[in-house]
Amino acid sequence: MNKIIYIILVAALMMQSSCKKILEKELPEHELAAEVAIVDEKSASVALNGAYSYLQYNYTPPLYASISPTFTTGFSYDYAVNGAQMAGLLKGGQRFTFDVSLSTFSVVSSDNIIPNFYRLVYRIVNAANNVIFYTEKIPADKIGTEKRAEIIAEAKFLRAFGHLWALKYYGYFWDNESTYGPVLRLEPTSINNLLTSRSTVKATYEQILADYQYCVENGPKTHSTVYRTCRSTAKAFKAEALMMRGLATDYSEALRLANEVISGTEFKMESSFANVFLPSNDYLPNTELLFSRFINAQTIASTIANPLTQSPYGVFSYAVGNAASVYSESENTYYSSLIRADARYPYTWAEDTFTSGNPPVTKTGVSFRKVFRFNGNCPSYIMRLAQLYLIKAEALAQTGALAAEVLAPLNFLRDRSGNKLLNAVDYGSKGKQFEAIVNEYVLELGVENASEWFAMARLKDEAGNRFITRFNSSFLSDWQLCLPIPQDEVAANKGVVIQNPNY
Repeated sequence: MNKIIYIILVAALMMQSSCKKILEKELPEHELAAEVAIVDEKSASVALNGAYSYLQYNYTPPLYASISPTFTTGFSYDYAVNGAQMAGLLKGGQRFTFDVSLSTFSVVSSDNIIPNFYRLVYRIVNAANNVIFYTEKIPADKIGTEKRAEIIAEAKFLRAFGHLWALKYYGYFWDNESTYGPVLRLEPTSINNLLTSRSTVKATYEQILADYQYCVENGPKTHSTVYRTCRSTAKAFKAEALMMRGLATDYSEALRLANEVISGTEFKMESSFANVFLPSNDYLPNTELLFSRFINAQTIASTIANPLTQSPYGVFSYAVGNAASVYSESENTYYSSLIRADARYPYTWAEDTFTSGNPPVTKTGVSFRKVFRFNGNCPSYIMRLAQLYLIKAEALAQTGALAAEVLAPLNFLRDRSGNKLLNAVDYGSKGKQFEAIVNEYVLELGVENASEWFAMARLKDEAGNRFITRFNSSFLSDWQLCLPIPQDEVAANKGVVIQNPNY
């Protein structure tokens, strides 16, 4: 992260030199010095768009002016795949050693794949902080009061989003009393705050929830696009964060928020599970998809031209890749026994035939049907309405509701996907209810946004074991629930940032 900060600071200095025009050409607008760029409502909106763009791009500035920046569709699958690998849902992968180490809980802090993921969330956080800080300073005659609050609310949503992902993968998210939270950054990065120690998990959750709540109160009032947040979307993400924290008082609040989103007019469930993933429904507003990320034509064209690149197009279909580098269903596992017996299976994994290359070669293989698209415009399901039904069921179970009440949201999802309904008689204990909830996370949301991984991490069976042990026998101890912080980050921060235990 300090490398990214260094680049931004150098960029600000270079703007004052004769290299300004070259820099403006090479760096996206939101990377320029924020105190110069954010001066009125229009420029604040542009900067906010830049913060959202990090959901689309993992931006790597070129080392030299003649080299183009590289882009990968980071939140299209990387974060979802990491969780699915640890959850025991996938095999294979283009990242080879890293993918194997994820599935066996043997990732090392020096792995060169980790830094990109780690820095991506902090790029979002840093961009959001710039928007918040400088939008607050815009003179009243340059921006309306309501618009100022709205822009800041969206930026705070993104800051919470980034911090939550940092906590999910690099912190002790399951232990509210732990000192192993992420580095919390609440203001633009400067030389004065460059070296910042890790926050506690408690303080991290409090800040995330406060940022989401600000968006609930001040964000856009209506949903207009899946690429931006609104008040209802913020409610959904706040409900997720409450379930992650899991304090006694969190469940009733999460239940209230889930009910408000479900009963609201902003989003509606598709009539069938299959319809969720119809290409004609991709990215449509006011449907089941609450939040996604935009892919521009340049990225799509590049993906199709280079089908083996690290993107959903290249790594979720044997038809465009090869067996060694493509993700596929983890066979002969607990996941396999669940998904193959479920009516959602043919809409999750299915065979495709595709012709590509020069000369053209026709290949047939199993693709991950949820996200693979022949046109390269592979969707990302960062949050969809179905997750609120699962949050509702989990919150009901945690607050001691009757089995029939707990199962009702699960049976709603099972009914629309053509599956047999669950009988309350078989789920009288909380442990059995948790089992049903975890299974539905896996079957309904598997490999979409890692929510299945975090559900099986936080919930335990009747014997007190985390449900991970049922899906991935390599899981042995709680310290494996998080990844190591990149070793070069620890080293560069000169002992200020402490590595997670056992790494």
